Amino acid sequence: MRVEKLITGKIGRTYKLNGYLHLFTQNSTANLKKEKVLLLKKNDKTWNVEVEDILETGEDKYIKLKNVDTPENAKVFSGSQIFVSRENATPLKEGEVYTADLIGLDVFVKDEKKGVVTAWMEGVGNILLEITTNDGKKHIVPYMKVFLSEPDFINNKIVLLKDDLLS
Repeated sequence: MRVEKLITGKIGRTYKLNGYLHLFTQNSTANLKKEKVLLLKKNDKTWNVEVEDILETGEDKYIKLKNVDTPENAKVFSGSQIFVSRENATPLKEGEVYTADLIGLDVFVKDEKKGVVTAWMEGVGNILLEITTNDGKKHIVPYMKVFLSEPDFINNKIVLLKDDLLS
């Protein structure tokens, strides 16, 4: 399932007194500067916001949202995920996929559909996929070549190479 908005980072705690927030992203901040409006999501809330400034000091990155000028106003956005449009997302290298595109793939063992990818999360060193099997049970599988085939987006499927992970 191809989504048009992709997660690119997360907003942290407030920084200084003028509304800046810590920015956590492994990607370049260039994609955030290209977006006219960012989509932020936190729990059941969403906001469309404009970026006023991005400040980088060494390893640290900070974001300033337009019309957010105090720590109290900025604090509302702490913990929000940042989404950018697909065209402004960090370009993929060969063999890479956007994790959001894995959601909704049918999971097969050999030629039998066993379930569907319903979520992903960051693990220690790997992306972890949540697979919901046909009986409704949820299983966590590392997104690694030893466990899963390359995704087949044309046929909307991925093959689980070790079926005992769904036991």
